[in-house]
Amino acid sequence: MPSVEAYWAALQGAPAAPRRRARAGPMLGWLATALVVALALAYGALRLADWQPLTIVTGSMRPTYSPGDLIVVSPQRASAVRPGEVITFAHPRRRGRTLTHRVVNVQSGPPVAPGWLAITTKGDANPAPERWTIRADGTVGRVRAHVPGIGQLAAPLHADMPRGVAIAALTLLAASLALWGIWRR
Repeated sequence: MPSVEAYWAALQGAPAAPRRRARAGPMLGWLATALVVALALAYGALRLADWQPLTIVTGSMRPTYSPGDLIVVSPQRASAVRPGEVITFAHPRRRGRTLTHRVVNVQSGPPVAPGWLAITTKGDANPAPERWTIRADGTVGRVRAHVPGIGQLAAPLHADMPRGVAIAALTLLAASLALWGIWRR
């Protein structure tokens, strides 16, 4: 609360005491906290909707997607796949890896076994397509959204450590920044 002397000086036209400048540190701490919380909430909402954020790691889909781009995929029944769509699917020959390529052709019926589909996909920058089979009632990922260059921020969520550990670490970082901003005063 200002003192009586400060009021008296203001009434007489005397210059007031200089005001302290606000520091940028606490504001940056709160901004970082808000950003981390918003990202965690967005990630949680995507997962609840059964959508999954993925990072493009190779240049096989250039110029459509570049390494470091973030895509968001949702599950789609294999029988609903159409040529021209970009899908994410399990690598036909490498267990545990996924590919994101454009569908070139979908074939059912002979010579494909009943209940199966032969899907031909190709990366936009690749010289040759790949052909693989999937059960007609199987699931692939359909690309729903694309954010250029943001995939590197999501890298901790795709690392070998469990997602829960990555989310807990980001939350702890945000809480630490907020507390540092409060206690530093």
